[in-house]
Amino acid sequence: MPYTLSNSSLSLMEDCNRCFYLDKHKLWKRPNGIFPSLPSGMDMILKRHFDSYINKGRLPPELGKELDPRHYKLYKDKAKLNEWRD
Repeated sequence: MPYTLSNSSLSLMEDCNRCFYLDKHKLWKRPNGIFPSLPSGMDMILKRHFDSYINKGRLPPELGKELDPRHYKLYKDKAKLNEWRD
């Protein structure tokens, strides 16, 4: 019985031989992972949130509770941040 092996199939075989066997014999299909747009969307929201506090020159409230704002600050070089983000 011929099998088509894709990169994801080989990755599945590397991760779990049993899962690979069950998948190829159509006995069980491994559940899909998290939808890719969710993590990238959350990343964009968090970047906007922290950027707004960079502009204000303050720590976000969720960090300010734990950290002394006199000793910590957000990175202010926007050009470098944009370079790192790309």
